Amino acid sequence: MGPLKGTHRPDNMLWFWLGAALLVNLASIGVPFFWDNILNSRTAQFYLQTGFESLTVPSELDAGHPPFFSLYLAAVWSFTGKSLWAAHLAMLPFLLGLHWLAWDLGKKLLPEKAAPWAGLVLFLDPALVSQSIQITPDIALLFFFLLAIKSIWDSQKLLLLISMIGLSMMSMRGILSLAAIGFIDIMLNSGNKWSWLRLKNLWPYLTVAMLACTWLVFHYVQTGWLFRPPAATYGGHRNLVGWGGIFRNLLVMVWRLLDHGRIFPLACLAWAIWKRQNSTLELFHSRKLGILLVVPLLVWGLVFLPFSNPIGHRYFLPAYVFLGWAMLGLFSASKFGNWNRLGLALVILGWLSGHLWVYPDSVAKGWDATLAHLPYHGHRIAALDYMERQGIQRHDVCTDFPAAAAPSFIDPSSSDSVKFEPLPNSLNQFRFVLYSNVCNGFSDAMLEDLSDTTLWETRFQSGHWPVRVVLFEKIER
Repeated sequence: MGPLKGTHRPDNMLWFWLGAALLVNLASIGVPFFWDNILNSRTAQFYLQTGFESLTVPSELDAGHPPFFSLYLAAVWSFTGKSLWAAHLAMLPFLLGLHWLAWDLGKKLLPEKAAPWAGLVLFLDPALVSQSIQITPDIALLFFFLLAIKSIWDSQKLLLLISMIGLSMMSMRGILSLAAIGFIDIMLNSGNKWSWLRLKNLWPYLTVAMLACTWLVFHYVQTGWLFRPPAATYGGHRNLVGWGGIFRNLLVMVWRLLDHGRIFPLACLAWAIWKRQNSTLELFHSRKLGILLVVPLLVWGLVFLPFSNPIGHRYFLPAYVFLGWAMLGLFSASKFGNWNRLGLALVILGWLSGHLWVYPDSVAKGWDATLAHLPYHGHRIAALDYMERQGIQRHDVCTDFPAAAAPSFIDPSSSDSVKFEPLPNSLNQFRFVLYSNVCNGFSDAMLEDLSDTTLWETRFQSGHWPVRVVLFEKIER
């Protein structure tokens, strides 16, 4: 498989995007652990404290994922000491690798004018940008996924094996993504008919399957469970749902694809396909970019829809990349002159507006997939400082994820390991409630109670829009 015809000169642009990625990483050096990544911080600190004695972790830390990202962080910290800056620099190889892969795959998938701008998509999509400034295995997953696509395109079997091992080491989603890689490989090489089933093509898949099964068996022997954690920890996220739940999950999945401004490039792409523009046929380069966009969505849909696990925006990072490339290719192949440039500018502005899409408090939002969450970190620290000055003990305060985590897990350089009390069924069990609209776990009934000034008074508030942190005190009767 080779690139589109034409001479590409994006080499200078590669250095530009690598420099931009480096600047973003340095600018985010103080961003604390956030959302599910707090669990990675806790797990990495567990490995450090136990001297890497075992791969298995306590049940409260075990969601069933392979722990190698946390092991990677712990290994880095074993040399540098626990700090945010070291953790962010540990992300830099993956970020630089993503832009190198965007440069390489852009030449293969996009028209000549669009290829140098493939790296722009990594700064356009709110989820991609937000994940890029966090310490998260999802950026590593995206890197290994794109590396696998490059390996398939270039017929590099050893590199394909390495990329799939990297995927399977990051999380259960990485293991499940191997199926998407396999289907993409089959469809991109469908011209070879049944030759794909020869051992020389299958050995990377057989090898990584054996490695993944080895980890799963080891985990089962050590813990007694395989895919579904105990109900006391994360088991509630792995329950099977009925047809009503599947339909609801499908709506959530569609929402995730349209959310945060993505409706604008998707609408443009849908319009072009509906009109059957010649530029669309050129863009898809014998359907290859279409395969990369659609196949992972179908595979992930089959995996996610039957279960109660919340479907996050970050689950679809590869699809966001391919969607952005489809948009760039569409506009570069169109022939509408200044109208084309104006349309592209409007789509980009609409996409970037996704950082401003903040829903009412009663609607759960994917805060880790937008830069709108950034003010939360400062507001959280302000609330902690206020409570310390007022002598308010955390065992008297209830709150929800992610605010409930101890400061030492959010910023590993902190020695403060005191956490808040988890959210109860009834807020009346506590004198104080620490609320933030970043916390999705407050029910509508709880929000209604907190808004009743005869029941709760506001002791402290930091921030208003897009994020606020509020300390409520129960009014004694």
